[in-house]
Amino acid sequence: MTRSVGSSAICGILLAAACSLVDEDLSISQVIGLYQLASVGGDPLPVVLPPGAPRITLSADTLWLRADGTFEEHRMVAAVGPANLLITAGQFRLIGSTVQLTMTGVAPVTGTFLGSQLTVGTSANDAFVYQRRCSGAAC
Repeated sequence: MTRSVGSSAICGILLAAACSLVDEDLSISQVIGLYQLASVGGDPLPVVLPPGAPRITLSADTLWLRADGTFEEHRMVAAVGPANLLITAGQFRLIGSTVQLTMTGVAPVTGTFLGSQLTVGTSANDAFVYQRRCSGAAC
């Protein structure tokens, strides 16, 4: 008779490994860099925001996290006619594996890091998923 390790033991090991990735405290040096938006709500760019009227098309979004705790975001959006570049700037702070982006006059936005990916949003339907394209202060 052969004996195998139970699937619950394997799942427990995998769960512990996954939790350690999410709960790890990150330092600014680990997250600074250039991030490019890959998808919104699971859909690749360009996307229409919000679904329905009025139609605003988001065609590109780049986010820079800097070593001094500031960020800058460039978004290419179009309502009707040519696209416009919207630039947003503010400050960010790390809390474990999450980042809080703060801008004047806007409620703070929270995101979560996992590897080279930053996900910002409250649910899978509105998640903005950014991929790191360049890391470090040289970006």
